[in-house]
Amino acid sequence: MQSLFTTLKEQLQLSDKKITFFVRFIESIIEKKTINLDEIAEVINPNNTKKSNYRILQRFFKDFHLCFTALAKILMSSLSIDKKILIIDRTQWKEINIYFISVKYQGVAIPILWNLLDKKGNTNTLERKDLIEDYVNIFGLDSI
Repeated sequence: MQSLFTTLKEQLQLSDKKITFFVRFIESIIEKKTINLDEIAEVINPNNTKKSNYRILQRFFKDFHLCFTALAKILMSSLSIDKKILIIDRTQWKEINIYFISVKYQGVAIPILWNLLDKKGNTNTLERKDLIEDYVNIFGLDSI
């Protein structure tokens, strides 16, 4: 994951602290084999309590602003996979509802694109279609 840190550092105007957190987030997804933030909170930073880690994760997704298209391209280029298997998922906690498209990598779903939904509950057909179209516009249909 050091190469991911280096790539993110070169491509994004972010502090080392934010890049380190994001890389640790990806490592935690791989370790826990889930994007469930409650489970990620158990391992993302062993120096913090699970509750503290959970709040940090919530703030990360709520307040973290960058070009997610650029980030998605960086992540995809870091994963050495020719044909991608896409996984669609949604998670919600309190007022934050996130709809993800992830790519399967070493048996784990790595989030590549996501939308914060302005509602509770499931996505509708239009929301699912929009995010899938975003993926196809960025990476092409032949990448799947």
